[in-house]
Amino acid sequence: DAAERIEAEFSPLPVLVELERARDADAPLLHEEAPRNTALDFAFGDEAAVEAAFQRAAHVTRLKIVNNRVMVVPMEPRGAVVDYRDGRWTVRTGCQNVFGLRASLAGLVEAPVEQVRVLAD
Repeated sequence: DAAERIEAEFSPLPVLVELERARDADAPLLHEEAPRNTALDFAFGDEAAVEAAFQRAAHVTRLKIVNNRVMVVPMEPRGAVVDYRDGRWTVRTGCQNVFGLRASLAGLVEAPVEQVRVLAD
């Protein structure tokens, strides 16, 4: 049987269990190209205006909420299919912000946004 002739060698890799530690400077890296295990850090809005609003607020409550992947998409398996041809990317994935994802991915692959197409079908 061909399967019996296969010899596999495994080397243990460092692991990380706590999500909060994934961005620590000493955390094991999943990919060398993604420093601090971050492919994309998304921010939106006017930070100074938000901080000013908090300063004017009569009451401020601070709390930490852990809520993984809050999206209203019928099926979002955290996956994507990408077709790269002739210097252009076509990305098929479940998401609600195709234009934001398109801009982020274009920045990630250092390509003009016009070369990235995102389909959420």
